[in-house]
Amino acid sequence: MKMKSGEILSRTFTRYARTLVALAVFCVSQAHAQTLEEVIVTAQKREQNAQDVGVALTVVRADDLRASSAVHTDDIAALVPNLGINHTTGRTQLTFTMRGAGNGESGFQPNHASTVGIVVDDAAYGVSAFGDFQLFDLERVEVLFGPQGTLFGRNNTGGTVSFVSRRPTSGQNGFISAEAGRYDALRLEGAVEGAFSDALQARAAATLGRRDGYVFNRLTGEETGAIDRAAGRVWLRWTPSEAVGVDMKVHGGYDRSDMYPYQHIAVGGPDCNTDVRPGGTPDQRLCVGDVGYSDRDNDIYAGDWNRDRDVDTDAWGGSVRLDWDLAGGTFTSITAYDRLDQLRLEDEDGSPDTLLHVDYSDDLMQFTQELRFQRVATDDLLWLAGLYYSTEEFHLRRTSALDDIAPIFGLPKDNMFLDAEIENQSYSVFGQVEWRVAERLKLIVGARSVWDDSDYFLTADTAALFITDTPGQGLEESWTGWMGKLSAEWTPVPDMLAYLGVSRGYKAGGFPTGITASIPAGTAVAYDPEFVDSWEAGFKSTLGSGQLRFNGAVFYMDYQDKQEYAAVTGPAGVPIQVFTNAAGAEIYGAEIELLWEATDQLELMASLGYLDTEYTEFRTVGALDLTGNVLPNTPELSAAARAKYQWPLAKGAAFVAAIDASYQEEIYFSGRQNPLEAAESYTLLNGRVAWTSPLSTWELSAYIKNATDKEYRTQAFLLIGSSYSVIYGNPRTYGVGVTYRWAKR
Repeated sequence: MKMKSGEILSRTFTRYARTLVALAVFCVSQAHAQTLEEVIVTAQKREQNAQDVGVALTVVRADDLRASSAVHTDDIAALVPNLGINHTTGRTQLTFTMRGAGNGESGFQPNHASTVGIVVDDAAYGVSAFGDFQLFDLERVEVLFGPQGTLFGRNNTGGTVSFVSRRPTSGQNGFISAEAGRYDALRLEGAVEGAFSDALQARAAATLGRRDGYVFNRLTGEETGAIDRAAGRVWLRWTPSEAVGVDMKVHGGYDRSDMYPYQHIAVGGPDCNTDVRPGGTPDQRLCVGDVGYSDRDNDIYAGDWNRDRDVDTDAWGGSVRLDWDLAGGTFTSITAYDRLDQLRLEDEDGSPDTLLHVDYSDDLMQFTQELRFQRVATDDLLWLAGLYYSTEEFHLRRTSALDDIAPIFGLPKDNMFLDAEIENQSYSVFGQVEWRVAERLKLIVGARSVWDDSDYFLTADTAALFITDTPGQGLEESWTGWMGKLSAEWTPVPDMLAYLGVSRGYKAGGFPTGITASIPAGTAVAYDPEFVDSWEAGFKSTLGSGQLRFNGAVFYMDYQDKQEYAAVTGPAGVPIQVFTNAAGAEIYGAEIELLWEATDQLELMASLGYLDTEYTEFRTVGALDLTGNVLPNTPELSAAARAKYQWPLAKGAAFVAAIDASYQEEIYFSGRQNPLEAAESYTLLNGRVAWTSPLSTWELSAYIKNATDKEYRTQAFLLIGSSYSVIYGNPRTYGVGVTYRWAKR
């Protein structure tokens, strides 16, 4: 049974949708303001007006990021309908879910490919571990909905999130900003650029963020949950001739933060009532965990943790892009290398006992090379063809302690240890043709063929109950697949685009890893690729003489062999996480977005997303039947709204106020549809005010996030037996800032 009937949610979505349509009609009738600024995107591997691209997409501009005080990858989810980004483990290992497409708790293992593609400055990341970074000196974020495999490759079955940094220009300018806030928070960000010559420009940017902890550890008397991280980027742009451009970029960062503290939820005991609404918590005064502990004060900002929980992450990399305009078209080469080394010390039971303490040590490397050629054959015909190669290397080590729970389940007290190495390689060839068959009608056809290979070698495994294969023995699997796109774009009148299309997505197979990530006793096998067929229809419109953008889309996605996590009962009753293929899943949904320049001073934004998801067939190892359940991390309704008003002041100064709100319907964090592994519906409110001096040289600002101090979950999972672990979002934070900008031309 779903959380709410589809009929009720459909009526709710329809009501809100009608409200947005009515607002759009009103906006058109009242249009007297300046026109909206054109937004340029590269969703089709070339620069285009976003309103001219027949793909459902949301563009988060730099001003939007600043107005909502977005500083980390997961902050953009509140600005985009039908997009979820949450931490599977404390502070690291993001899980992206778009239009209901994700793979639940996959963030526990960094070698599992992301269902949502992550692209930074046109270089693609194959796993979501590389997508956990700070946002700084960005030009925009492009969120593309639905399978994007034709142009962006494998592992884009749900969609693609593309981050676009500010590139060097011929000017000499920069900025530096500082913010101070609650919990002794400090954030610095700055950038500077200049030209060494007419042919060589450079831009350097960096950020640093620190904050004390906000959760009290009753065992140590200290606060936990602190942040300490920094990142930087240097970009050189060399144009030796009008036909040749070379972009060279290096980047790096570190994170020395505390892990998000897990809250322990006990569900054992004769008087414990576990019949709660989704996201509810049983009365902890009446419940006990597996060894008798319960956190009885109902304070999510306090707990009892008997070990340090830290993250020690270093990430660095670089890329080189060559664009060469030839007589017949443009040749592009993109070469990228990235590395991430991470140590995570976790107290996953959130208690003073040692039920499950895990040390995760991960070394990741990725190298990618893309070659493509694009040609405008005629005014009505454009085509693109390319080759792509990637290699990924993972060295994963796991050490786990179950000292206090081992005797109950008859397990050895000795630490369990796993050491595994994985190497993935992928080759693909792709192409796309755009043909304007009539003045107002364009057809787009694209396809990509891919070959994937994965090598797995288990160096050591002392977790006898959970071995994935005999230590010292290697495994290898290969897969082939194809992706494609067929769509039509119709322009019935100027500033109106309607599109209809079908696309196919592919996500690579692989090997499960981790102490509790595979089926028992040497029976682990590779999981298969997943495929999705997606049908979509949508429209884009610019109304009211350019003051209003009103866009919408409806879609249906049919998954085959969808990759998912599931928990089954293993030896001695121990829950085992199994990464496997669901036989099938279906997703229906819609999005509506509105952006209105109501007056020269007032800008309004509203968006709404709707999802109806279901496993059409899913029987896991251990005969657990999840057929009919909703997919993880898929709220049936999500919405966002923002208002920004600017008051002109004397001599060119200005005062700006912005407020934004985001809403998420209740969700389950796993396919088991367990109300204890869920989050209630919640709304978050943020605000920002700023004064800017003439010429925008100085800015003084103040911000607030989670203004109502809403308590909300970002993760929950069954730990073992009668114990669950939960992660909560940040409490109310606020602060003030100052920015100085300079420019010389």
